[in-house]
Amino acid sequence: MPEPTVDVPNNSCGGATVGACALALVLAFPVLVAAQAWPRTPIALWGDRIAVGGDVTATYGSDDRGYFNYTDYESSALRRLRGSLLLSVSTGPHVAWLAELRAASDDGLGLYAAFVRVTPWPKRSVALQAGRVPPVFGSFARRGYAHENPLVGEPLAYQ
Repeated sequence: MPEPTVDVPNNSCGGATVGACALALVLAFPVLVAAQAWPRTPIALWGDRIAVGGDVTATYGSDDRGYFNYTDYESSALRRLRGSLLLSVSTGPHVAWLAELRAASDDGLGLYAAFVRVTPWPKRSVALQAGRVPPVFGSFARRGYAHENPLVGEPLAYQ
């Protein structure tokens, strides 16, 4: 018994014609396209009295058999996940309450900072801080610097 055959009509639209049609459509309907930008300011709530921000950093690299990239005991800078959540609550022009939670793949979750900032003269750059104030030297800065640092991972000075 012979196999049935299907008669396919000759398609006059070849590959070049489809490409030309697609190019004509693109040129006929130009649309401005832009990528979504990351927010440059923290999320502000309640009339800008509450600000919430955060940072997530992940690094992954090959296994270091020489232990040259360990930051401390069996904690590799090449395989690390770190995140932080910052909260600022302003109760007026003179007083602000600040807190920061940090989590790292090898350290767990912890309260990094919780303090009050009193600014006696709002137009001057003088502020008094009390509480668990993060250190200025010998530790990570309170602001993220990932867009300023072309290197992957942590700066060598912080290891």
